[in-house]
Amino acid sequence: MTAATPHAPTTAPPAPAGLVRRRFRSGDVARHLDMVVVGDVCVAVGLAGYRSVLASFLGDESGSQAALLAALLAADQAALPARAHAVKGTAASMGLRSVQAAAARLETDAANQSAEACAAGAAELRDLLATTQALLQRMGFV
Repeated sequence: MTAATPHAPTTAPPAPAGLVRRRFRSGDVARHLDMVVVGDVCVAVGLAGYRSVLASFLGDESGSQAALLAALLAADQAALPARAHAVKGTAASMGLRSVQAAAARLETDAANQSAEACAAGAAELRDLLATTQALLQRMGFV
């Protein structure tokens, strides 16, 4: 008689830390990225330069995303326009369309944001940042 062999696990191992696994659909690139801007930046500073700028933004080295999220979580209507404007501008300059659009909405609607709307805006922004980063990883930019 032979000993029973343990069955291999049927679930995939977890993704390495920092890597978000997502399934993307055909329209996701156009929804999340402005490839004309991405192309222009890559032509201007090269792929390595674009990767460096992306890493800086996605790592929030300037603290602009953290400042916007803090203003949202505090429902700080006075700080929201400037914080959202900073994220909007940086995202626009890198072709991060969905992040730019979310920050633009937050900037425009700052005076009308309830605490609940601010919390929802923070959740949306976090999700869009994670999705955009995962898409950029999938495309080989980060």
